[in-house]
Amino acid sequence: TSCQSSPPIQSILDKTSFGQIMKGLPLLDCQVTFVPPAPFFLRQLRDNLWVTSSSEPFHCLMIPGSEYSTLRQQAWNSNQHITLPLIALVNVTPGYTIACPGYTLVGNPIPSSSPSLVI
Repeated sequence: TSCQSSPPIQSILDKTSFGQIMKGLPLLDCQVTFVPPAPFFLRQLRDNLWVTSSSEPFHCLMIPGSEYSTLRQQAWNSNQHITLPLIALVNVTPGYTIACPGYTLVGNPIPSSSPSLVI
């Protein structure tokens, strides 16, 4: 069994602003920033983890990296429709892109700490 498409479960610390928000705790020592009204709010938290907020659900496409057949010399991908709720915590799979009206979330490759050999 493989879990390559889903990262291991990580606990969220109550001491962080993110943990306090997710657990509905009082905000302690958090930086508050004024954000002017806009159709949506978008912030990258870390790596491929994003938080989005809007007044209505957003209909988006999750687009994998293109596959290329050297035999047929064709490129293709299979997009999947997803709907982001009013407030969403989005973990974008590395190699994928989530395209929404007005913004795009990119799943960048996460560097590996494993040694590699280049020949």
